[in-house]
Amino acid sequence: MKKDIINNQSNKTVENVIVWLVFDTYAYIKFGIISTLSKLAKFNLIGIVITPLNLSFFQNQQNLPFKKLLYYPDRYVGKSTYDLDSLKNIEKNMS
Repeated sequence: MKKDIINNQSNKTVENVIVWLVFDTYAYIKFGIISTLSKLAKFNLIGIVITPLNLSFFQNQQNLPFKKLLYYPDRYVGKSTYDLDSLKNIEKNMS
């Protein structure tokens, strides 16, 4: 019986938790929530940060094991793929 429980637990998939890590008025609450979550169960923590200072802090801290940290500006700066003319046509057709 005990062996079956161990086997069932090892077959579970690990859930991903995406966390917006901005040091604002709720920063300590967010940090506390994800810290508690990481102690309750195994999660893949994926953090999104918006400043190099935040990125450096979360890369170097030892409290939370982030699977991945994403620097948000790297994901959107200089990577626009929309066409303004196409957007104007869509807007014209919808009005």
